[in-house]
Amino acid sequence: MTQYVCTAAAMRAAEQKLFDAHPGTDLMAVAAGQVAAQARGMLADLGCGVRGGSVLVLVGGGNNGGDGLLAAAELADEGCHVRVCPVLGTPHAAGWQVALRAGCEVVTMEQAGQVVPDLVIDAVLGIGGRPGIPDDLARLGEQLSAASWLAVDLPSGLDANSGTVTTSLRADVTVTFATRKWCHVAPPAAERCGRIDVVDIGVEPGGSDGVPKCAEGWTSVVDEDDLARLWPERERADARLGVAVSGGGDSVALLRRHLDWDVALRRLDEVNASLEQVPGVPKGPFWESGIPSRCKDEGVTWGCA
Repeated sequence: MTQYVCTAAAMRAAEQKLFDAHPGTDLMAVAAGQVAAQARGMLADLGCGVRGGSVLVLVGGGNNGGDGLLAAAELADEGCHVRVCPVLGTPHAAGWQVALRAGCEVVTMEQAGQVVPDLVIDAVLGIGGRPGIPDDLARLGEQLSAASWLAVDLPSGLDANSGTVTTSLRADVTVTFATRKWCHVAPPAAERCGRIDVVDIGVEPGGSDGVPKCAEGWTSVVDEDDLARLWPERERADARLGVAVSGGGDSVALLRRHLDWDVALRRLDEVNASLEQVPGVPKGPFWESGIPSRCKDEGVTWGCA
């Protein structure tokens, strides 16, 4: 299935386009509802459910923290034991008040590390955050490693625009909005995201019909199911999405190791050598001249060409 990936700036531009077309739209409330829905599902999978479960929400400043606070309030209203822990920056003012009115318990980072909850919601840093996290947050992540983790948009500390990792939290599930970001598909960052659930918040990726039309910062990619279908002679299709599309020299080596598909590699080195890119993020058309004709015949998009 063809998927779309975008940069943080492209996502912000798409959100602004929605705001311009529909003034007064409360995207935070919509996003928070999706986070709460993911949390309910994870608590159900753990066997405790919302009423019997315990949730810790790690809160940063800005909209990511606001999403987490509104989700915390929603869960608390349903009878869940919810604690909120301010970590970085000043919490979103309106979201903070809503969480307090819902009965969420406020704890410090030291207190948060003393009790392992059923679920931790990481709402510290979003797609606009700088890579890396403070040492005390990294330690808290280690202390609570036995819990299930749900990240809002991305695990805090990852760079939304690349696959690079300095220090970050990890997630069992990452809920992201509208489309994947580059940290969700490019290794090694992708390995820290767990399962990626892309949810609809009303933001369309690039075009009015939901299909990017070479909008700045948007790229279309294919996944391992496409590869298995387009190369049926292979007994195994174990390529990773991030390996197949990220386009750098490391990707070529990994692709060789995972696939060893001469038909896909014959021209890849030539195309790779001419690519201009930031780490982990391809720009413009890529692979177009080296893909088998069968891919083109089936209309698979390899980049925004």
